[in-house]
Amino acid sequence: MAYSSFLNLAPSVLIISLSLLLLPHQPFASTRALFFPPNDDDYGPPQPVGICSAAVTIHGYKCQEFQVTTDDGYILSVQRIPEGRAGGGGGGPPVLLQHGVLV
Repeated sequence: MAYSSFLNLAPSVLIISLSLLLLPHQPFASTRALFFPPNDDDYGPPQPVGICSAAVTIHGYKCQEFQVTTDDGYILSVQRIPEGRAGGGGGGPPVLLQHGVLV
């Protein structure tokens, strides 16, 4: 009698024990992470950061980018192209390009 009641209860005990053991380790967002750990190559090459990388260096120019904080707390990004594609910078007049709304 006791043996037959144990056999009836065994599947439930097994399911509950496995659930308690495995559920905390289950990634809730995706089960792909269980079988295929994330790899940096999955996301392609690193994306360019800033104006210089996105618009200037892809055309063969060298570019420098600086973060400047003004006295009143504004954070500005300043870009500098030190030389042309063929090299040999200097000699030409400096050019300041500004984008914004003039009030």
